[in-house]
Amino acid sequence: SSDFVDWHALSQKDTLAPLACLCSAQDSRGMKDPARVSSHDRNLKGIREAQQREAQILAKEAERLAKAKRAEELRRKQVVREESHRKKHGVGKRLGGDDGNGSDDVDHVDICEVRNRQQEKLKENTKQSTSTTQEQAAKKKESKRSVPRTLTCTQTITNKTTATANDSDDWDKVRNDQDEEFRESLAKDQANEEAKVLRLQRRQEALEKLDPEPTTKLEDTALIAFRLPRKCKEARISRRFSKHSRINQLFYFLSSTGHLDKVREWRLMSAVGAQQFPSDGEATLEELGLSPRGLVIVVDVDC
Repeated sequence: SSDFVDWHALSQKDTLAPLACLCSAQDSRGMKDPARVSSHDRNLKGIREAQQREAQILAKEAERLAKAKRAEELRRKQVVREESHRKKHGVGKRLGGDDGNGSDDVDHVDICEVRNRQQEKLKENTKQSTSTTQEQAAKKKESKRSVPRTLTCTQTITNKTTATANDSDDWDKVRNDQDEEFRESLAKDQANEEAKVLRLQRRQEALEKLDPEPTTKLEDTALIAFRLPRKCKEARISRRFSKHSRINQLFYFLSSTGHLDKVREWRLMSAVGAQQFPSDGEATLEELGLSPRGLVIVVDVDC
């Protein structure tokens, strides 16, 4: 009948409407719609491509302006160069002026004329140089032909004789130098041998005058230590003497040992008070305060 109502359809409509409203509300709150996202990405991509194209156009324009600027600088340099060349050589003229558009009409310099002049000068210089060289060669040939053969022979003979004379002089000088060196070395060797013989004689005389060393058991002995100069191999030596011995026994002992062969002249001094002992003194070791022990310094006179 007409009064029949489709309650099932009404129930579905009532249940689906809230869901549709809920989905639309979620989309409006931030839910991502795939269709909207894809369109947004396409728009961003188009904007980026347009920016890239604009940047490329700007770069090309900047490059074109830089090239134009460089060309203008080159043109100005060329004009300056032409003006300097014109002033230097005095050829060509700069004509024209403002043509109403703000540009200057400049005539090119007559380069061909300048080149022709330079080539002519170069040819003249080469001709002069070749003529001078030819003249010099001819003069040399004439001088060689005019010199007689006998003169050249005499010149060679004199040259050889002078060379031999110089060689003989040099040989004599070398031989004289060698002889002088040999004589000097021989004199040094002889002097060394004489000094060695003299030292041996003095050592033998000192040994003969030196008293024998007493034994350690005796109470009247004096132990003397000697400090030697730096030239000697040993820095210190010692020996026992009788306390009644004279000071010259110390000199005899040092002369007999051979430790002072390298020292030309030496003296004896006490360690305390720097008292110098004479070689021919009559005082005993006990009187000089060197008993039972004493230290004597050997001083090198040359140092």
